[in-house]
Amino acid sequence: MLTQERLKRLLDYDPAMGKFLWLEDRSNVIRAGMTAGSLTASGYITIQVDGRPYRASHLAHLWMTGRHPVPWCDHEDGDTQNDRWLNLREATPAQNGKNRKMNKNNQIGLKGVHAYKGKFKAQIQVDGRKIHLGTFDRPDLAFAAYIAAAREHHGAFARY
Repeated sequence: MLTQERLKRLLDYDPAMGKFLWLEDRSNVIRAGMTAGSLTASGYITIQVDGRPYRASHLAHLWMTGRHPVPWCDHEDGDTQNDRWLNLREATPAQNGKNRKMNKNNQIGLKGVHAYKGKFKAQIQVDGRKIHLGTFDRPDLAFAAYIAAAREHHGAFARY
């Protein structure tokens, strides 16, 4: 398993910028001083170390704390490419799911709100089950109900 000591011999991390730089030449293409990492199809920056890909966010956690995140490293602002130290936090899979972005197929444009029989229905998912928050005449009222529920059930991981 990759250690902090080995990581710090290979890469430098700038916590304010969230970027890694190679400290030594890795090949004819990858030279010391170059930015490390590449963007995956899932939108995360990964860095290959000793033949194994690591998410940059996980490496930032190891670089800063000396240990791997257990089990996840969450991007507080939802931007999976923002690996600044102040934007990263350890999270369980459930916590990580709580701050998901709004579904792409949301036609109202407000997380937790959808049109229902000429009105607007608010709902939230908690521990794998959907909770109906009410049906409202206006989308902003439904969204206010979602925000209150997100704060109550998701706490620091609430996203709206």
